[in-house]
Amino acid sequence: MAESLGISLRTLYRDIETLKAQGADIDGEPGVGYILRPGYMLRPLMFSQEEIEAIVLGSRWVADRADAPLGNAARAALAKIAACFLTISSRASTRQIC
Repeated sequence: MAESLGISLRTLYRDIETLKAQGADIDGEPGVGYILRPGYMLRPLMFSQEEIEAIVLGSRWVADRADAPLGNAARAALAKIAACFLTISSRASTRQIC
């Protein structure tokens, strides 16, 4: 797998441990193999600053003007976006993960 991805084995093993720490249900061990169990949700895709602004502004508009179910969904989405950025800030990293 490392070869097909163009990364070192060390990087592969480290990334698998990172995914496990984030809640991925991965079974296996180095040198034997791994399996990702169904149900793991990936973190949001990478967005540019402008894309995040568009998503947030659109969601705020929907939250304020749509019917209750859609407004609630927009508020839930905004909460997830905010939580993602709090994670970035708490890591004091310049790397964009969300």
